[in-house]
Amino acid sequence: GVSFATPAAPRLGWAVGHDATILATTDEGRIWVKQYQGDNLQDSFLDVLALDAKRVIAVGAYGLCVVTTDGGTTWTRQKISADDYHLNRITRGPSGSLYLAGERGTLLRSADAGATWTAMPVAYTGSFYGILPLDRRTLVAHGLRGNIHRSADDGQSWQPIATPDPVLIAAAVKLKGNSLVFAGQARTLLLSRDDGKT
Repeated sequence: GVSFATPAAPRLGWAVGHDATILATTDEGRIWVKQYQGDNLQDSFLDVLALDAKRVIAVGAYGLCVVTTDGGTTWTRQKISADDYHLNRITRGPSGSLYLAGERGTLLRSADAGATWTAMPVAYTGSFYGILPLDRRTLVAHGLRGNIHRSADDGQSWQPIATPDPVLIAAAVKLKGNSLVFAGQARTLLLSRDDGKT
């Protein structure tokens, strides 16, 4: 995962990956330096989100989560939930709420910049690989076997959305003009022009 602290500090960024490693840049990614490495090199970070120039959250396998409030000078481990499920993707919505997608149907929301997290129950127990916030209330979650779920009430309830193929959907992006593109395995690209309803 990679995240930059735009627009407040567009030159500052963080990248995460295997070997429990977090890299940082102060020059828009021209030079990267190791800023953090955990004691267990088997740990893997899967995503990172810079809330601003000082606050950054990195998440990963087996419930791994570390946070900084000083731009990466110090990092602190944080327990997100009692389960040690993989935390695959962290995103921020237009209202400032944070969203986490993970394995075994894990969908979480934080209204306090990640200090606490609340589960968003969904009738699916497979892995989710991301939550795409469309506006202050509408969310689209995507995951294994072509599973896409949509919420119009900020995650209070979810509706499954039919997809043409049962393939892992790894990423999603909202384009100008409000079209949504979902990318997955087997060269799969899905397009929605109605906010994820179809």
